[in-house]
Amino acid sequence: MVVFLSCKKESVTALAPAAPGETIAVRIAPDQSYILNLPEANNVSISRQAAHFSVSEALVNAENGSPSYRYIPAAGFTGNDEIVLISSKTMINYSTSGSGACASGNSDSKTSSTNLITLKITVAN
Repeated sequence: MVVFLSCKKESVTALAPAAPGETIAVRIAPDQSYILNLPEANNVSISRQAAHFSVSEALVNAENGSPSYRYIPAAGFTGNDEIVLISSKTMINYSTSGSGACASGNSDSKTSSTNLITLKITVAN
């Protein structure tokens, strides 16, 4: 006799609305590099690109593995530049109630949140 057990896996996905966002003001010297580390995020992307850059990129920081953003102004540029980033985080919560591998209370929930970050960079001596 062969018996197969099957569990029903229920998944709940809740998308949190984009947070109102935050603004970060930074002052750097011409040709200086700036890196913004976002260790609380799972992913970072550029929503609105900078206007005066030689490097403006979302990347994974090699030192700590966290999503980051790197900016280097265009050669000789002084003034203001602005970048809008989107940082996102997804959390998966596993919970089990009852006993056994297929307890009726098993549930997974996935929560995603998105945050807009406006980075205002002043490049000056």
